[in-house]
Amino acid sequence: MEGTYERYKLIYDYYAARICFGRCAFGDSLPAIPRIASEFHVAVPTVRSALARLEADGLIRVEAKKAARVVYRAGPARFRENAARYFVPRREGILDIVRTGGLLYDPLWEAGLRTWNRERTGAPPAAAGFSLTVLSSLGNHLVMNLCWEMIRYLCFPLLDAHGAAEDCLRELRAGGDADRAKRVCLAGWKQDIDELFAFLETARAEYALEDVLPVPFEWNIYRQRPQLRYSIASRIIREILEERYPVGSFLPSLPRMAERFGVAVSTIRRTLDLLAGLGVAVSFQGKGTRVLMDPRRIDFSKPEVREALGLYAESLEFLALTVREVSLFTLEAASGETLDRLAERFARIREGKKSYLVFEAYLAFITGACPSAAVRQCYRKLNELLACGYPATLRRLGENRLDNAFSGTIAQAEADLRARDFERIAAGWQVFLESEAERFRDFAARQ
Repeated sequence: MEGTYERYKLIYDYYAARICFGRCAFGDSLPAIPRIASEFHVAVPTVRSALARLEADGLIRVEAKKAARVVYRAGPARFRENAARYFVPRREGILDIVRTGGLLYDPLWEAGLRTWNRERTGAPPAAAGFSLTVLSSLGNHLVMNLCWEMIRYLCFPLLDAHGAAEDCLRELRAGGDADRAKRVCLAGWKQDIDELFAFLETARAEYALEDVLPVPFEWNIYRQRPQLRYSIASRIIREILEERYPVGSFLPSLPRMAERFGVAVSTIRRTLDLLAGLGVAVSFQGKGTRVLMDPRRIDFSKPEVREALGLYAESLEFLALTVREVSLFTLEAASGETLDRLAERFARIREGKKSYLVFEAYLAFITGACPSAAVRQCYRKLNELLACGYPATLRRLGENRLDNAFSGTIAQAEADLRARDFERIAAGWQVFLESEAERFRDFAARQ
């Protein structure tokens, strides 16, 4: 399954980085398989698959009833070159995350630490799994997914050369509060980052990497089923809401849709099955697929429908935790012309009695205006996931109440935009999303 496959790649990348950058030397043993499984929150077979690939690439040797052992031989010069070839293309992406990643990570970390402090028993876990343990206490797979993808991109093993996570743990074990522990952790990471960028300044010329193509951060969301159907379904739902395909009309033929999205016809069939499960469309033999948008037809028994709605719920929770800081950062950076255009779009949505499009409008603003590429990437993914939750929101509220439910929010946001009251806008979105997340959880629990 895709989710298992992605986690297997994470384990592979994590240990490949440690070995190729010299953190695990020739002859060193990797942790026992059960320990790796525990720290990565995966099953033992997933760990075995990752170790098998590491062995196939000549990095380790796996022997029965023994810990895997590093067999990759290299000296300091090779380790240095390996690091240069990895980090130089990612320099701008890492710099962006260092400068603005706190917009996402800080509120997630603080919320996770509050939950972990309430629920923990015994001593904190080992440093390697500490961040994951804290964030996993939120019970949100998207948060964990993003954490792993950032660890993977930043190559955490090299960037924690000064033991920032260990320092953070010592502070917490000594009874320090979360804010102080965070400051201790950031101080250690700053030293690591400063040393990395000093290295990159010389490595670019040393290894003739001045013209290397950049590798930006990309958030890959792990699913239990192939991702394409969800992405295409999201785009089709958006187009239905924008009335490109009005209710009662027919979607294009399978071959035309396959050509448009650049996928196989079988992928389009799976997408239409998902749309049918969400009550969005129905297919007729020999006639095509008609747009319904009938939430009474949502089939909560279908695994793909449950997964889509589960990711919708997690997206709301993720946004509720991060939207305040992201909003302030983006609003303060946006031009007056951009803010005026957003206010005018809100006005058109409100006057057209389509206030349910407020999610789409605001997240489109952030993904277009936020100076941080990492934040734009993450919010673009979240916006995609939200579209599949529209049918359930329609079922929860009823068609006649849908506009009224969001009309107050969009009117207030429009007024605050025109007044340039960024604090009120950011706080308003946080309260609104917290409320929506709670209401959807209550709704889902009754299905």
